[in-house]
Amino acid sequence: MKKPGFVGSLILGMLAVSIGGMTVGVFALYQTSFTQAEQRLTETVTSWSELMGAMARFDRQYSANSIQGGARAATMQQIREAHETFQGYEELEFTLARREGDQIIFELNQRQQENETIPPLAFDSQLAEPMREALLGRSGVLVGLDYRGTQVLAAYEPVPELAMGVVAKIELSELRAPFVRTGLVVFVINLGLILAGIRLFQHIGNPVVDELQQSQQKLKAYADDLEDRVEERTQELQRAQREIVRQEKLAVLGKMSGSVGHELRNPLGVISNAVYYLQSILTDPDEKVREYLGIISSEVERAGRIISDLMNLTRLKSPVRDEVAVGDLLDRALEQQPEHGSLGISITREIASGLTPVHVDSGQIEQVLVNLLANARQAMPEGGQLTIEAEAEESAVRLSLTDTGCGISRKNIEHIFEPLFTTKARGIGFGLSIAKSLMEQNGGSLQVESRQGEGSTFTMILPNQGDVS
Repeated sequence: MKKPGFVGSLILGMLAVSIGGMTVGVFALYQTSFTQAEQRLTETVTSWSELMGAMARFDRQYSANSIQGGARAATMQQIREAHETFQGYEELEFTLARREGDQIIFELNQRQQENETIPPLAFDSQLAEPMREALLGRSGVLVGLDYRGTQVLAAYEPVPELAMGVVAKIELSELRAPFVRTGLVVFVINLGLILAGIRLFQHIGNPVVDELQQSQQKLKAYADDLEDRVEERTQELQRAQREIVRQEKLAVLGKMSGSVGHELRNPLGVISNAVYYLQSILTDPDEKVREYLGIISSEVERAGRIISDLMNLTRLKSPVRDEVAVGDLLDRALEQQPEHGSLGISITREIASGLTPVHVDSGQIEQVLVNLLANARQAMPEGGQLTIEAEAEESAVRLSLTDTGCGISRKNIEHIFEPLFTTKARGIGFGLSIAKSLMEQNGGSLQVESRQGEGSTFTMILPNQGDVS
């Protein structure tokens, strides 16, 4: 058999490079999309499981007699109302089910605001594999058959408080479809270009060879650059996903905050009055009684602060912005943290001269500073160095607080601004979320950099022009 000549080798080489580059690029994008879908499904189903569990525990304690059917009926009513108003994702489907004997009973499903009634399925059926795993008390991600027999990528979580399981899923065909179309389009385009190049080469000769070689070099450079662009896009999508999760949590908390605050503040007020009364009539209580009355009073105050934080998180007041000096904001915030010195924390201020006043709501920004100073103190329980720096930027002032404390792990730093996320033993996870929201309302931003074991830097960008929004 005659070996291919130079032209044939060139044609084969062009085909191999084009198809190989296309395959690598499309496959890399598909793998990235698959991983992002797994993460999004896991975060979404975990968030829903935690929220439904919290709602069930709350209703079990406070709503057992307020609705026909008891606490569980109250919880399911809230879940259905939440899904009726939830816009959902374009391609995701949520299902909620329970086990009844040897059957799986579906309570709720939703996709693109379209609900359908799903008939019961046998528990040992080959269908509804993700839901079966959830009802067995397991959590995770898998590729398997859903209740329709469709191959899906699904995340599943049990909801122990309701003896139910929740599943968020996406059909694999929908996940693959854009990449299959892209691959076919790119293949056709590449094939057409190659055929056109061959004809030009046959008519023109060597100059075309040089041009094709340059095209091949550009293609190689594109392939080398593809990974960097995929990584950049991945990070953008992850940031967008975290913001979606944060907004979902805020939306759910917003619905709950009013009733929770009202229902809890009344009994807390009664407890506080009772403690005050006991302290006033017990003229000479023994040490144990005095100690426990103090503990009750302290915990009531702490519960009150948690309720206030919840209300602040979901009902932030519109800022009343005015010009204020950065130094004045710092002075007032530091006055509320007098314990820094007694804890061995040395504070260094490096404020650039000639800073223009910032245009913000001074009360709200002072609240942010107090929160960041308290976090720095808690990060340095054995003392350390806190450096506060302020310098001018275009239309803004950059204010940074750097501590030498324990730092934040790479795993946690992506979630510290999410409501209900905390690494503290007695924390509830509202402080930094409120701080971020207040900064954004004032036309600024809040950023963080940290190395575990070395310390953290929180940076506030404060606008100094009245037209910044």
